[in-house]
Amino acid sequence: MNTNLFKNKSFVKGRNHYRAKKKFGQHFLKNHLAVKKIVKALELNPGETVIEIGPGQGVLTSELLKTGAKVVAVEKDRDLFPVLEQKFGRVQNFQLVESDVLDWVPGSAFQSSGYKVCGNLPFYLSGKILELVLENWPKPELAVFMFQKEVCQKLVAKPPEMTILSVINRFLADFKIL
Repeated sequence: MNTNLFKNKSFVKGRNHYRAKKKFGQHFLKNHLAVKKIVKALELNPGETVIEIGPGQGVLTSELLKTGAKVVAVEKDRDLFPVLEQKFGRVQNFQLVESDVLDWVPGSAFQSSGYKVCGNLPFYLSGKILELVLENWPKPELAVFMFQKEVCQKLVAKPPEMTILSVINRFLADFKIL
């Protein structure tokens, strides 16, 4: 993969330019060490299903596909769809879904014996997406999300620093900071 494509918040493909959109809270994952940590933490095996929320420009997607897992990438930004299709459209274990993850009804993605989920989540949606995954979807075997540091600290807080978020989520999952 040509990492020169991912400098700053834009890339150039021919004459087309793409910039991160604030309305989607986009901050594209560029740090390959962070990507490798996320993939390692997911403990993926060939044939397993992983749902990637917001694949963006596909940096994490590329590494997920190398594991042999089936990657279901859910992307809301229609402008990124052609980029992802061009990069991964011919890869057999890749499925691209054009949808807001908050409105998406996964259907067949959950029909396997289990699934894992990951994503670099925007700050303003992290709580809603966490709630969706933990309360409305069938429980994933494992979830690895990149959150803002303050969100992570709230999720793993212990008394007396616990917030309502940390209390509620303790009943739904075991959290740890990687």
